[in-house]
Amino acid sequence: PRGLLRVTSSVAFGKSQLIPALPDFLAAHPELTLSLELSDRRLDLEEEDIDAAIRFAEQLDTPQVIVRKIMDNERILCATPGYLARAGTPESFADLARFNCLRTSRIGGRNAWVASVDGVEETIDATGNFEGNSADVVFNAALAGLGIARLSSYLVADRIRSGDLVRVLPGYTQKNADIAVIFAQKRLLAPRTRAFVDFLTERFGKRRPAR
Repeated sequence: PRGLLRVTSSVAFGKSQLIPALPDFLAAHPELTLSLELSDRRLDLEEEDIDAAIRFAEQLDTPQVIVRKIMDNERILCATPGYLARAGTPESFADLARFNCLRTSRIGGRNAWVASVDGVEETIDATGNFEGNSADVVFNAALAGLGIARLSSYLVADRIRSGDLVRVLPGYTQKNADIAVIFAQKRLLAPRTRAFVDFLTERFGKRRPAR
């Protein structure tokens, strides 16, 4: 594999997972140069000449791409101990409506929080006085004590173990938030893209959702 590899990744995954893994990838492929964009925007792989994109599998609705799951992931609810001391702790999923819930802007459907309660599906529209344009922004807002966030378990697990964040409604888990890499349907997949996809699958594929 050689040449320029153009990659885009969601902001949170790129900062917390992908960039720390890149030294190993680039050391294994010294003739590659990697150009990385971190963004949660919608994209067109063919139009923008992107070799590979890392996104949530749930976001992918374009049939002209190939999708490979690279990591299991779930979303959980969390907040700082300080926020919960001030605002109290939700006692039920519906109770979230009276708390400051941190929203994600520009990503359709992400603010409809869904749970199965006693076999019945309940949905609340997360409302509050703050929204961010990426999960990374919401993550940092949660760490600042602004409210309750629903975030990927891989992103918050270390902070929960350290006590910086506390799980809210520990029985709640939103599944089907797996991380995937996508690339355009082309007759011959470039060796640089194949090497990157194989690396991601090997590095992250055996991980289970962090708790």
